[in-house]
Amino acid sequence: MKPLVSLTLNRPQALFLDIDGTLYNKQSHSISDLTLYALHELKNNGLQIILNTARSAQEAACLPASLIESANGMLLLSGSIIDCCKKRRTALIEPSALKQLLAYINKKQLNYRFVDMDGHDYLAHDDEIIKQGFIRNYNWVPEIKAYEQEALIQLLVFLNDPKQGCELNESAPDLSYVKLPKVCEITPKGCDKGSALRKACELLGIDLSQAAAVGDGISDIPMFEAVYGIAMGNSQDSVKAKADFIAESITDDGFYKAVKHLNWIE
Repeated sequence: MKPLVSLTLNRPQALFLDIDGTLYNKQSHSISDLTLYALHELKNNGLQIILNTARSAQEAACLPASLIESANGMLLLSGSIIDCCKKRRTALIEPSALKQLLAYINKKQLNYRFVDMDGHDYLAHDDEIIKQGFIRNYNWVPEIKAYEQEALIQLLVFLNDPKQGCELNESAPDLSYVKLPKVCEITPKGCDKGSALRKACELLGIDLSQAAAVGDGISDIPMFEAVYGIAMGNSQDSVKAKADFIAESITDDGFYKAVKHLNWIE
């Protein structure tokens, strides 16, 4: 259950931050000076800054070093990897569920990006349009390699039809899904940004009532359901509806303005 204590006037002890669309502008491949200033000041004020992202480790490595260095920990692949307090936990997709997923994927001839247990990303089939998408988003493209029965942390499936996300869910219902119109993110059972946040708070020894989260996407909703949530102004209405505070857009330095308005920085 979400804590009843409001953090509107109180500085939290931990702040969990989505990256893309919240701190980092993928269109311009940049992070604003005011966003970096806010992160620096929050950390100086004693907050634990934890980046909570759907990016893989290799995708996160494409981000500016100044952003990564601002954080005390990282939660990757929507909570499938928790790297916090000098502890690292990696969850794997259960083999029978993975077999069911791949049967559907192969039947529909869908392309997918998979992340193996060593944290390496691979694109299962060479597809120029998908590769261009990776370049636009990350300035990077995964290696092309067929799946060879490896244990996997995550699958990112590229859809021909939005309903295929629901069909994937039906093929292996015990896993965690983020269904978007063109892609479906699939992580191990119980792995989402909210569960990762809860585990990180446990590792940090911080009560959920003393944590807050900022994000802009559907995958950030589980964070808002766990702690005080700030939705960016560029979020969808369904995301804003779950938040306690609505910031301005990333292009208007919404993160900086929000934490300043809440008196979390001077």
